[in-house]
This record gives sequence, structure tokens and C-alpha cells, in this order.
Amino acid sequence: MKIKIIATILIAGVLLSGCSSDTGNMSGTDTRDKKEEPVKLTYAKMMNSNASSGVKSGQTPEENDFIDYLKNEKNLDLTLAWSALDEDYQNKLSLNIAAGNLPDFFEVVDYDTFRQLVANGIAADVTDAYNSKASDLLKEYNESSGGRYNDAVTIDGRLYGIPSGNMGYQQQILWLRADWLSNLGLETPQSMEALEEVLRAFTEDDPDGNDADDTFGLTVNATKPVSGTSVGGVYGLDPIFYAMNAFPQQWMEDDNGDIYYGSIGENMKDALEILQKWYTKGYIDKQFPARIGTGETLGTITSGSGSAFFGPWWSFPNDAAVLQQDWIPVNCPLDSECKYNYVELSPFSHVFVVNQKCENYEAVVEAICTSLDAGRGKDREGYKILQDIGNSNGGYVTPLGLWTIDYYDIVPKLGKACKDNVDNGSYEAYTGLTDYDKVEIENCRKWATGEKKSNALQWSYYTRVLASNILQNEECNPISAAYYYTTESSANILPSLDEMEDEMYFKIITGEKNVDYFDEFVEQWHKLGGDILTSEVEEAAEK
Repeated sequence: MKIKIIATILIAGVLLSGCSSDTGNMSGTDTRDKKEEPVKLTYAKMMNSNASSGVKSGQTPEENDFIDYLKNEKNLDLTLAWSALDEDYQNKLSLNIAAGNLPDFFEVVDYDTFRQLVANGIAADVTDAYNSKASDLLKEYNESSGGRYNDAVTIDGRLYGIPSGNMGYQQQILWLRADWLSNLGLETPQSMEALEEVLRAFTEDDPDGNDADDTFGLTVNATKPVSGTSVGGVYGLDPIFYAMNAFPQQWMEDDNGDIYYGSIGENMKDALEILQKWYTKGYIDKQFPARIGTGETLGTITSGSGSAFFGPWWSFPNDAAVLQQDWIPVNCPLDSECKYNYVELSPFSHVFVVNQKCENYEAVVEAICTSLDAGRGKDREGYKILQDIGNSNGGYVTPLGLWTIDYYDIVPKLGKACKDNVDNGSYEAYTGLTDYDKVEIENCRKWATGEKKSNALQWSYYTRVLASNILQNEECNPISAAYYYTTESSANILPSLDEMEDEMYFKIITGEKNVDYFDEFVEQWHKLGGDILTSEVEEAAEK
């Protein structure tokens, strides 16, 4: 869990400061028409490291043809108050909150910050503005998530921001060297026992046929072998725990309705025992704790040593085509009831917060939705402008920052279309089909038919046709955590608990400590603040 708490006393100081908007009204009644002067809005922008190179010469992320389009065609005059790269944005936001330097709307990426902005009357209630000005596309995205996106920023029945929740179907799946399975005459594994046999064979039976002892099974993340539900978790070991009905780093609810921290659950030791055995026998990369340099973990794949890893649908190694490697994605290992368990991502990702001092909430919602519709091709004129502004470097992610949202189930929907086009030469259009989707669908066909071969096309085929089409299989069993966020005491307690937990994983998996060391960890976890956190989570989950 990320620990980014902003002191309430600093946030409260913003209540004394104003917000620079020149027109509009607090009531949410939009009286503008094309004859009136544009509504002036200020905003803060999160940018990625390629932001400047992501636009053509003569354009900038701050001043460009799309900002002019908003002014000339939509009566929205946007001025950038300040910006920061994604890795620096939270710190700069904290400083601006403390200084009372908040624009009309700004992006928030930390849930605790969002809750404190609401509690201190800084984040505006935008329920009415959303209902009157949200575009059909934005509403469709929320509906596709079953309301999860909006629910994450709804408090006491009122909406306090325009959210972009995490898309669904980002669970880790098992990637295996299919060519090595074939070389050794092995079947695709499903159970824990079958997976162990495959990892043993990949380690001991010379799967690459070079008469050298230079291969192993699982590639593992050196800094975070257990990643929880963090977006982008690759090379984690979480599916091993899930198959044993253990849920590390998650707040879960037991059969009695009580909340507990999954990392101290009773089934944890069974999973740790399996992992220690695999490491001791060499089925897990023996050197994984030392691979902390950039690209070292991936290097086990590209070097031809590693033969298996856990990662999301998109984590197929880009260099596989060049290296002539063949991989297969699998829902493995299954639990004792033949289910592939995984914990769903937090429904909260990024949110645009409207400053309560802003004079026109509806104008903010309109600016966000206009940018969204243009970025996704719904607004064809705006889309063309964005295409003209951008270049191939991909730095210009969205006009207003890195806030982005999509249909919750877009990954399996696109995957099905890609597979249908490969199998049948045609596919059914679906809600949310974009120009990008059409390119991916065609790329998969080109790879499958041999019309064109390239690294990029192989990535499209393996991630879209193969991986995306196993994410909704009947064995898949999504599980929601009882609570996804931090609490009041997290900033003071979590750092030491997290460090102790990570140390426990390394010591037990690598055999430095026996599995019973887990009991000592649990005892210390309770003593060093775990019980306080549990009490706070229980209270927060009831709200």
C-alpha cells in the first residue's frame, strides 16, 4: 500500500484561499451560450517524462491547438496553473495544498489525499454537475464497471470527483515457454503438482537441448516477490498464495464476517513451504534476490535461462520474437476446487478533484469530457486535432494530464474480436471499438497468417489472441478485498510492518529461516501496530 498522507492542518489552510475562476455559478446552472466570453478555468497537470517530446514542434503540453479548440469551440478557456512529472506530482500537490495554491481542478492519485480533501471541504460535491454534463462515454465507462469507478469517490451518497478507476482483468497469469513444453513432451499444467513437475523439468531436463545446466523455472521479482494487487505487478508469486486460499497484502473478510490482514492468514505457511521447496531445489531462480539492477530480472527471460513467470496479459516479453521464443499464457495453478483465484484491483486509480471554490463545476466536467471524447474518437474534430498535435513518441497521453479511463471489460472484448478475426476473418463491432482497437485486430491477423512478422505484431497476437482470451474462463474466480486503502495510522505504522513482511518472504523462501519463522512474524506484526490498523480498517470498512 502506498503511504502518502497529507497533514490535515495543511489541507485546512486551503479553506482560507480562493480559486481563480471568472465566470459561471456555484449552483450548477449553465447559462452560457456561444455569444458569451469563454469560462476561464485553471488546472494542474500530471505529465510523463516524454511529455515535451510527445507533441510536434510548435506545440507544447501547456499551449496547443487542442487548448485553443476548447476555447474557440467549447467556450472553455483553460490556463495551466502548474504541472509536474508523474513521479514528482504527489509531492508538488502536497506543497500546493499547504500553500493554498490549488487551481479550479487537479488530479489526485492518492486515496488518502482525496479523502482528506473531502473531509476538509476542499473537494467539491460534483454530483449535480456530473448528472447534467457528463458525456455518454464517461457514463458508459462507469456502468461497465458496475459502478465501481464512481463508488470509489462517492461519500455519503455524493460524488466528489471525476474518477478513472482501474480496468478489470489485470490479474497475474502464468507465462510458460511453450517450445520447452513441446521439447520435453509435457502437457500444459493446471494444478500445483503439475506446475511443480513442469518447473522441475525446465530446471533439470535440459529443455533447450544444449547439454548445459543453464535453465530454471520461475523468474521472480527481486524487490517485491509478493506484489499484492499493485498495477503492473510482474514476476510476483501471488498466484501461488491464491491457489492455497491465502491473500497476502490484502484486507480480507473471513467466513464470520470479520476483517483480517491476509498476510497473517492461516494458509500462508502452506504456500511459503511450497515456495521454499522450489527455491531450494532450484525451480525458482536462485539469484533472484540479487537481481536489483535495471533489466536484470527481465534478463533471465531474454538470456534464455528463465522459462516461466507470473504477470498480467500484457507482460509477454517484447524480445521473444527476436529470440525465437514461444510462450503460452495459462491460468495456473488452480486451487483444490479447480478455481483460478485472484484479487481484483482497487476501484480507485486517479480522480479529477474540483476545488470547492471554483465558480462553475459544470464547466470543469465539460472540459474533462470533451478531452475524453476527443481522445477516444467520439469527438471526431477534437480527435483529429489531437492526432495532428501528437507524434510517435506517445508522450501526449491526454490533453489534461495522465488521467485516463476505459471500459472495465475492454481487454477481453478486444481480445475476443482479435481471436474471431484470426479464426474467422471477421469480428463483431462492440461498444468502445476504437481506431486503435481496429489496428490491433488487424495486426493479430497479419501475424497469424504470416502476412507480416515483427516484434510488435507478435506482442499483439500473444497478448490479445492468447492471453486476453483466458481472462474470463470458467475457472477464473475474481475476489474482492474487504478494504483497499490506508487508514489514519498507516503513515506511522505501515513502513516498519511492510519492511518486516518483505523480509519474512525473502528469509523463508530462500531458506534462511524455516517456515515456522512465519509465526514469529505474525506475533511481531500484532505487537508493532497490526492490531491498531485492523481496528481502523474495520471501522473504515463499515462506513
